[in-house]
Amino acid sequence: MESRDIYWAKYLKNKILDTFPNAIIKITTFDNIIETVFAAGFRPNKVLTFTLRDDFSVACITAIKKYSNASVIAYENEGLMNFDDELFINKRIGNSPRSLELIDLYYYWGKKPAKVSSEILLKKGFIKDINQVKFCGYINYEMSSEDIFNSLSPSEVSNYLEIKKICGNKKIILVLTAFALCEYEDKQFREDGEILSDNEDEIHNYAEKTRNKLKSYREKYVDFINYISSKYPDSMLIIKPHPAEYYTNGCIEYYKEKLKEKNIIVLDYPLLMGSLLSISNLVLHYGSTAALEAYIRNIPTVLFKDKDYAGNSDLFFSTLTIYSNKMDDFNMDLPFIRFEKNDKLLMELFNYSFKENYQPSKDLIRALLEKNSKKNFNKIKLSKEEYKVNIMFDYILMSLKKELIRFHLIRSFRLIKCLVRIIN
Repeated sequence: MESRDIYWAKYLKNKILDTFPNAIIKITTFDNIIETVFAAGFRPNKVLTFTLRDDFSVACITAIKKYSNASVIAYENEGLMNFDDELFINKRIGNSPRSLELIDLYYYWGKKPAKVSSEILLKKGFIKDINQVKFCGYINYEMSSEDIFNSLSPSEVSNYLEIKKICGNKKIILVLTAFALCEYEDKQFREDGEILSDNEDEIHNYAEKTRNKLKSYREKYVDFINYISSKYPDSMLIIKPHPAEYYTNGCIEYYKEKLKEKNIIVLDYPLLMGSLLSISNLVLHYGSTAALEAYIRNIPTVLFKDKDYAGNSDLFFSTLTIYSNKMDDFNMDLPFIRFEKNDKLLMELFNYSFKENYQPSKDLIRALLEKNSKKNFNKIKLSKEEYKVNIMFDYILMSLKKELIRFHLIRSFRLIKCLVRIIN
């Protein structure tokens, strides 16, 4: 799991334990897999991960599957996407080489993402047939305010309550940002699949063009935030960076340098979107999935648009659109408006309907609890030669050496068993 997926994973875990209290469920990030799985001797029957896009995540899941013979379910965790753009979908699916048998089932949020992705997955040789691709909905949209609060860690609860205390009874504007690419080095564009070419000149030209365009938009966006702050001094603006911005040097520092007014709070720690939406009166965004989450919760949204950049803004309607050269058009006291286009998009991409009891977790839980069989499990086939270049194999070897040096014999024995299972 990535850190931002931990919340819905906790929610899913609790729902499973409500019915099967003896189930052993572990939630971990890729960085902690050796500690949580291999050194602990934990051999799961099922693995739930997100769609694998890079070599490291592919290596992690490959090692776990070979080690435990678990069936693997990949659940889409990406934001709003234009599923009419095949190149964009290719980037999100990734090109990292993997065994055909690695992922047993793919679950996407909606019918259209599942259909489009299944065709590309089949073309890339990542699945055997399109029946391995299903859709169920977006779990974050299922979670109530209480569910969201219960998924927070003690430190997150403390941070959330502190934000509420600072804001008091003032009107709150939640401001979303997502400009990590502004601070990316050239190589990061290739590593993250933003560009699929391996030509250094092509990568540099793409990176430079993207950075410049996004930096121009970010500067105007920040100017608009400061404009709102001065126009509505009795309101509070909470700046919520995208998860990627917390792990990219320079992003948070940029906001803190540019946004210094007393009624602006720059969150320098991640907080779950749903918890912040529960106290927000308005959401300002760049074309974000979270704007649809606000829409589901009947919160008015404002899109900031510019000729240089506008995210996914053409895919759905916001309550108000503000252009960079017409900031005076902004009005904080907006009514919530329903749009047929948004309702249709929610059904198409997230299988969401306001009229129905939305429970995508049921399908995932059913798949996780189903016994492994030839129908839902593909035993992975890899040669010893392939494992000699497997990233995870090297990491486990390094961990084994550390454990042996520390005379941690039980953990060392577990890691040796893990290596033997992986190779055989």
